[in-house]
This record gives sequence, structure tokens and C-alpha cells, in this order.
Amino acid sequence: MKATILKKAALVVGSLSFLAGSAFSQTAVSGAGGYTTHNLAIGFNLIGISLHNPVATSGAIASEAGDTITVASPADLTAILTDATATYLVEILDGAQAGAVAEISNVTATSFDVAGGLGAGTAAYQVRPASTLASVFGTALAAAGGPFPDAATDQVWVVNSAAAGGFSQYFRNSTGDWKDAASAFGASQNDLGLFYPEGLFVQVADTAKDLVVTGMVKNTSTVVAANEGFNLVGVTPPVGAELGNSNLASTLSASAGPFPDATTDQVWLVNTAAPGGFSQYFLNSGGLWKDAASAFGPDADTTALTSGIFIQRAAGNGDTAGGLDVPAFYANL
Repeated sequence: MKATILKKAALVVGSLSFLAGSAFSQTAVSGAGGYTTHNLAIGFNLIGISLHNPVATSGAIASEAGDTITVASPADLTAILTDATATYLVEILDGAQAGAVAEISNVTATSFDVAGGLGAGTAAYQVRPASTLASVFGTALAAAGGPFPDAATDQVWVVNSAAAGGFSQYFRNSTGDWKDAASAFGASQNDLGLFYPEGLFVQVADTAKDLVVTGMVKNTSTVVAANEGFNLVGVTPPVGAELGNSNLASTLSASAGPFPDATTDQVWLVNTAAPGGFSQYFLNSGGLWKDAASAFGPDADTTALTSGIFIQRAAGNGDTAGGLDVPAFYANL
């Protein structure tokens, strides 16, 4: 089970060697919705899920014991969270763990479990079903001509620390079912829940295409992982997120001078015009965001975050996590 919380963060490890990237209340809560379009180029495309299913329910936490979180409201979670195929995500709205997101299990009328616990106290929370492979990608990607992926098959790479290389690969077979490439005759993965604080890769085989994703805007911050090494992060705000307004500066370690050094954390943003398909940004000793390729160039505070990014946490800086904020105008959504 996945979680990003402030006392710890799920480990997200990826290799850059293969990249060719492209560019609420007790009842359901309404809000702003819309769509985003991802322009998927041939090769590997780093994206994030920035629009979501509506909130199913919300309320307040009463207590926590081990993995089990007991809620003060609503009166009966099992009457609301009824989809047995769904992966439900809890989002903490205030308190010490504001912005934490975690998969839940073992739902009863007044409780649910989170592996490792939350440490959220009596915070306000909300629950929504995660988007799935089928709901996000549908029939937009090229399917296999048979039961196994072939040279013309598009695939989705999802972070899985237990899998070889740190990812599981999924494809749509000739009957239209999403399958795990490591188990083509295994169970359908149509309902596989996508954990939106993590980014993912779309591997396009031979034809560029657009992927249109619809859903609701999340107007609260999201805790993301910043563990030593590379962290694959999904940027929750679909528009308006910039280096300067993201709050990443409060989590990441700055340089001791005008250039990044061995202890400087960096943010990698998709840039097909840059060598390797990414531009790297860091905080200098003056607290200003800069492009690592142009340390004395213009400030980069207003540089827009792409929907999927890498956070590179320098060795020795320790594993941590922090809130990725939404722009201020989201409060009015």
C-alpha cells in the first residue's frame, strides 16, 4: 500500500538512463472540473495525474491505533465506500499531516486501515476513489495485436518498488483488457488504482498521440516524497504550479553558493529541447530558483512545473517529504 506522509514517504526510485520524455463535508463535495491534454511523443513520456475522481465522503478522525484510523464522521463509511473494485485514497486536510495521501483498506462503518498509520491526530479528512488504468487511458493507447505486448504496443510504467527496475508495465491486449506485462494471462488490471502523488511514464511505441484526461481539480496541497535519489512525482495542480509557488523550497536543500554542489537537491522538469529531455533547477544560497545550466541567468521562480517531475534528493540529505502546494487562486475553486 502506498502513502506519502510527513513522518515518512514511500520510496520512489527510477533510472534516468532510458528516458526520452515529452513534453469537502460528510457527503460528496463538488468543485471545479475540466480536462488536460498530454501530448505524447514516441518514446517515454513523464506525466502526472492532475485531475481526479470526485470526493466520495469526508469528516473528522477520532483516533488512531496502529494501522487503524477510527473516524468521528460520517456515521457509516461502508454505506458510502461501496465499490469493491476501487482503490480508495484518504487525503488529510489539516493538522500536522495536512496534504498526506494514503491508500486505505479494511473499511468498516467507523474505521479504515493505512499501512504504517498516519499520525494525523483528529484531523479533517476526505476520501476519493483513485483513477484507474482504464479510466485514465481507456482506448487512447495502441493495444497489442494479441495476448502479449509487441513492437507497436504502447505501455504505461507505474512505480512499484517491489518490481524489477522499480516499475510495473501495463498494456492493453487485443481483447481490450489492461494487463501486467509480467503476467499477460493474469487478472485484468482495468481497475488498477493510480497513486497520484507519484508520476508515471507512458511509453509510446510508434505513433505520437494526445491523451485527454478529465476529472475534478484538487484544491489542497499534496505531500510528495523527497527521499535520497530520484523521486518520481505527480504535480497535482493542472495549471498555475510554478517552482516559486510550489513550496518545494521549504523541503529541498539549497546550494551553499551560486552553483549546485554535492548536497544540493534538484528538480528535473521535462524539456524536450534540453540535453536528455530535462532541465534541472536548484535553489541557490540566496534562496532563488535557478536553471542549473544557467546559474547566473534569470531567476526561475515563475518556471511552470510539468505534470510529472523528478525530485533529486542529494546523497546524505536524508529521506523526507513535503507539501506541494496549489496556487493561491485555487482557494476560490
